Amino acid sequence: MTGIGPDSECFRNLIADSEPGFENVIRCVFGIQHHEIQTYQTLLERPGSTVEELAVVLERDRLNINCSLSTLREKGFADRVRRLLDDGGHIYQYSEKPVPEAMKLMHETLDKWTAYVYACIDELSEDEGPSSQPSTPPFSVGESFTVETWPDCVFPLARDKY
Repeated sequence: MTGIGPDSECFRNLIADSEPGFENVIRCVFGIQHHEIQTYQTLLERPGSTVEELAVVLERDRLNINCSLSTLREKGFADRVRRLLDDGGHIYQYSEKPVPEAMKLMHETLDKWTAYVYACIDELSEDEGPSSQPSTPPFSVGESFTVETWPDCVFPLARDKY
């Protein structure tokens, strides 16, 4: 299951960068790839686009666009609306989450992750090293972070615990 959250290398690079850009942050926090970010940016410019329209603009095949849109929808960055055609049938139109909503989602996700990291730090014991991790993270696994994406430098024992 793919979750939301920084992987170890991405997390280290993000912290080391004195001025990380939007793409670096969204890639690290949500695991969204460059081509998916391009799709999101195109949706910002062309809300209500179909897969076919996006494929033409981005010069990628429809399957690739569908995969990008699925990821964006899964992560909360795009919406899909079914539109009935006059001649019968239907098409799906895709729209982006507006940047302020995307930023809010990023803030909320980082806040949840930070709260969990603080809880891990608070449970450290000077004599024994890391003690047991909090019984449950402040988010459901899969909704925010999967154990596989938690940075080793922050909680190395978490993988064994969950």
